[in-house]
Amino acid sequence: MATYYVRTDGSDTNTGTGTGTGQAWATIGKALGSTGIASGDTVYIKPGTYAESVTIAVTPTATTSVIGDSDGAIFGSTGEVIWSGFTNGNDAAPTGIPCILNGKKYFTFRRITFYGDDPGSLNSSCINATTSVSTNLTLEQCVFHILGSSSGLRLLIPNNTSMYLTVDRCAFVGRGSAIYLDTRPGATGTDWNSEVDIKNCVFLNSNEGIRMATNQSNTTSRSSHGKVTNCLFYGADYAVRTNNAFAWATTDGMAVRNCMIYGNATNGLFAAVSGQITSDYNRFADNNVNFSLVTAGTNDILQGAYELDFGAGYIQGGANRAFWMPSQTINPSADTSIQPSTDIIGTTRTSTSVVGAYLDKDLAPATASLAANPLGGFVG
Repeated sequence: MATYYVRTDGSDTNTGTGTGTGQAWATIGKALGSTGIASGDTVYIKPGTYAESVTIAVTPTATTSVIGDSDGAIFGSTGEVIWSGFTNGNDAAPTGIPCILNGKKYFTFRRITFYGDDPGSLNSSCINATTSVSTNLTLEQCVFHILGSSSGLRLLIPNNTSMYLTVDRCAFVGRGSAIYLDTRPGATGTDWNSEVDIKNCVFLNSNEGIRMATNQSNTTSRSSHGKVTNCLFYGADYAVRTNNAFAWATTDGMAVRNCMIYGNATNGLFAAVSGQITSDYNRFADNNVNFSLVTAGTNDILQGAYELDFGAGYIQGGANRAFWMPSQTINPSADTSIQPSTDIIGTTRTSTSVVGAYLDKDLAPATASLAANPLGGFVG
């Protein structure tokens, strides 16, 4: 298991084995191509913009990591690591899907900001696996900027086997479906555990925050065993949605817990069939409809005051603290048995933690900084 490095002023003729310009590669495509890293390796990417559409060639059989060095721990300079589909420049339309992952497994992507996709491509997205299944995937501290009707992640769910997808401390901004999970047809037998775990994420202005879908009506075995925990959904059409009866199992539905679901234009939680989505310990406010074929949990709160602070720290002359809750007293209690141990910026949760991706920061000093726990490429 080796470590490799990418920087914009490197060269793809280098060995990739050092951080300097004479050693590091220049492109992500080189690192993830047929002559780049191998299964089990780690590649660090220096802050900068990498306008590339990469079809991954390496085929891992063990955890293989692609890490943006946004905090400067490796290369010594902080900033965003941008992987962009705007291959003709930022003022032109995107022309490529940044990461084409079809069939490649065991990848971890961390602290990378993804921009755009190819809007003219069928099933376009920032990270795409729509012709063959990619499993054992982890996305951590990444930011996805989504255009038009595309997706942040668009992935196939395999039949009768576990996918093992973890999305942790990520932000999805823009239209389309932030996370699109597409069930494949053809299996027979009982529903299977797909092992989808989405936690500590923020979804802003998506058509659908999370969509489980299939266009096949002959599916007799459907994915199940998924959970969405301590997330924030704001300004979407739907927060979580299944598009038909075959998209997700009804016996072990997608469990939505400890989430804030605000300002969704059509539905907060929308199931095509009762049981596909279950809800509890969530906070709903200002949605057109809170539920469709989803039953409110005993600990759900369906009305009351807003709890979002859109950067009031900046207005008060302190640090911009992004999203946080002004008071625990107006929040429901969280289900502490399933909540993540830390929040979206790495702050430790306790047994009194509240719902959502961010903790209550009322007692945080005005100079509190996110620098120690950057999300994606953001440091400041």
